[in-house]
Amino acid sequence: MTSAHDNNAEIDPMTEVWNRSIEPGVIIVVADLSNGLGDALAASVSVPVISCSPRQDAAEQATNSSALTPGGAPTLVVAHPDKAAQAALRALNTPRLRERLRHEIAAAKAKPRAAGPELKAL
Repeated sequence: MTSAHDNNAEIDPMTEVWNRSIEPGVIIVVADLSNGLGDALAASVSVPVISCSPRQDAAEQATNSSALTPGGAPTLVVAHPDKAAQAALRALNTPRLRERLRHEIAAAKAKPRAAGPELKAL
């Protein structure tokens, strides 16, 4: 946990770890309002960076801050932390995760079909 505004010196060692990793990775930045950390990391790492706000009452402002990044800082922006985690799993795209996601997607698609006859009876 760090802040680009308060602890900028901590970012370089973190980016070195990510850039030297042989494992696939995604960084999720949960930052409030002014998201300097997401931008700083996205400009410095070779893995995807997903930014989102922890506060739903300020999500629009935080989303705008994260979306308006400088050149060379490709931050992905998601409105809710749980959706950021879901997007990260998809971005990793490993065979084990693909299989798990395939089952989750099939189950989600089956729910409306299963509820269909009940709704038609109403």
